[in-house]
Amino acid sequence: MKLAGDNGKKAKTVYINLGYDDPIKEGQRFDVMEDGMIDGNYMEDKVGEVRIDKIMGPKISLCKVNKGGEDILRIINEGKITLRLVSRKAKLFDD
Repeated sequence: MKLAGDNGKKAKTVYINLGYDDPIKEGQRFDVMEDGMIDGNYMEDKVGEVRIDKIMGPKISLCKVNKGGEDILRIINEGKITLRLVSRKAKLFDD
């Protein structure tokens, strides 16, 4: 994940390394997960949500940050650019 745009306080848009070579589509949502270790135990923490706005190439898409922009910006600024994306299940009436 790489920052594409922010307002100084939170991430607004990010690039992800999924594109038209992958089974994704515009509008698809992903949970953003931060992986880590606490006292030798693996943990994961949901830090936000992104939605694909535009598939730009075989391995790149531009996403809008829907939730967690503050945490996503902080984590990227700390140099942790390997946040994990987890595809969200579609809702019957997606907004």
